[in-house]
Amino acid sequence: AQELGLKAGQMFQPVRVAVCGRKNAPPLFETLQVLGRETTLARIGRAIRKLQ
Repeated sequence: AQELGLKAGQMFQPVRVAVCGRKNAPPLFETLQVLGRETTLARIGRAIRKLQ
């Protein structure tokens, strides 16, 4: 977030959509914990590729 000049809170919604595929989803940190690091990073990577 700092590299982009954003506050951490501004990143929550984009990360939620990237990880869950929708705007309304369960709490973000709990979702990330359940999915695990590998799945979370894979989903974020896939979202980034789709947006490029």
